[in-house]
Amino acid sequence: MKALFNTYTCKEDYEKAGVLFTIPMTAKEIEDEEAQDLALKDGGNIVEEKLDGTRATLHFFPDYARVFSRRVSEKTGWFCENSDSLPQLRDLKLPQLSGTILDGEMVIPKRPFKDVASTLNCVWEKAIQRQEELGYIVFRAFDILYYKGECIEDLPLMQRKEYLRKAVEEIASPYVEELKYYSCDRKVPLIITRTKLLKLLKSEREYCDIYPTLYSEIRNRKSKEVYAVNFFTFTPKAYYEYIVLTGGEGVMIKPKDGKYLHKRAREYQKIKKFLTREVIIMGFSEPTKEYKGKFPDDRWAYWEDCRGNKQRTDISLTTSAKALKNRGLIPVSKFYYEGWVGNIRFGVIITDEEIAKLPKSKKFNIETMVIQDHFVKVLEVGECSGFDEEMRALFSFGYYDHDGEMIAMHSKEEVESAEQADLSAIVWTGKVVEVKANELFADTGKLRHPRFLRLREDKSPLECVWANHVSSDTI
Repeated sequence: MKALFNTYTCKEDYEKAGVLFTIPMTAKEIEDEEAQDLALKDGGNIVEEKLDGTRATLHFFPDYARVFSRRVSEKTGWFCENSDSLPQLRDLKLPQLSGTILDGEMVIPKRPFKDVASTLNCVWEKAIQRQEELGYIVFRAFDILYYKGECIEDLPLMQRKEYLRKAVEEIASPYVEELKYYSCDRKVPLIITRTKLLKLLKSEREYCDIYPTLYSEIRNRKSKEVYAVNFFTFTPKAYYEYIVLTGGEGVMIKPKDGKYLHKRAREYQKIKKFLTREVIIMGFSEPTKEYKGKFPDDRWAYWEDCRGNKQRTDISLTTSAKALKNRGLIPVSKFYYEGWVGNIRFGVIITDEEIAKLPKSKKFNIETMVIQDHFVKVLEVGECSGFDEEMRALFSFGYYDHDGEMIAMHSKEEVESAEQADLSAIVWTGKVVEVKANELFADTGKLRHPRFLRLREDKSPLECVWANHVSSDTI
């Protein structure tokens, strides 16, 4: 076996060979949970699994195929080529498909992303050897740009999917597969092995609050006969939760009428997995003072004068916000007006040895705290909101009643009555909360887009340590 394309050293070499410079479309992330739910219910969308592999385009010529990643080489000015490392794809001789370009993800079935990445980073001989040991890379196609020389990027996605299906059938290779997709207005059929199902059921108590739709749909299945063969039909939301719970990356949401654009666009949207962590409350940030929202029907209830005196104003039909501003009043946020807290600042316990290993180029906030009569160092790893007004009031003016139940006070008057009733104010610093996030940066421990999930009164803060924080587990 020999290399066929290692002599290509500049853009002109690729252009002379008739290779098209095709920039893969990239996705925008849907981070707001309400927007995620709406997208997963929209019958104008499809949902498909977001694969944890290496993005690539597969180009067909009369006597071979060529594979390019989406990274541009500084040396050649062209997309990095992996063709010689993938003879199972390169040596596909399909002259009838010449001029066809597929978009997809390269994966090694049942192997993690790092095995794919490390294989493709080897010289071509070593890459082939690694695949003989780990398994051969498979190209999972989810879109098509050209079909037999004809550009079809402007066709609606569902028409492109039909061309993709035809192309994959003509290729007829075990190393080129079409990625399954499902309409968001229909159930997703899945067969779950008995072993995985038992793991899911065993973990229900731990995960049912995090993946409520999935566990609800598992519990609500009625037919015992169907249960015996482990066949499930899930809503797209439950399908997403199943993917991330079992270690997947997340899902892609695509409008059925979307075109293929060579940029980051909403024709491709992703909902990525989230992870959960138990962390220690270090304190709270101040609430935002300025009210930046639009006045609903030119109305807002929370105001402050130039001396800082707060005024609650229910604007009538004859008193507009403009008139109140003309009187020198300033609209302020409800959180500021009520004296509520802003975001939760949270962290994990870290040792001096672990602190010494933190990157010197980054800044860290480390505070000494007394937790359960222990002096410990706590590294701040993020701050979050994501809790409702009742919980915000509880964090701001929470009290224990005489039975040990938590009570949220919403106003100064309620706080005064609680103190008169000799109720115990809740000290939140040092308590444990569970947060969820899209990603954890292992070098700093910081969480990307964290959101409050729930209180964990059952957890000891002494368990929230750095070593556990930077590790990850999936079912």
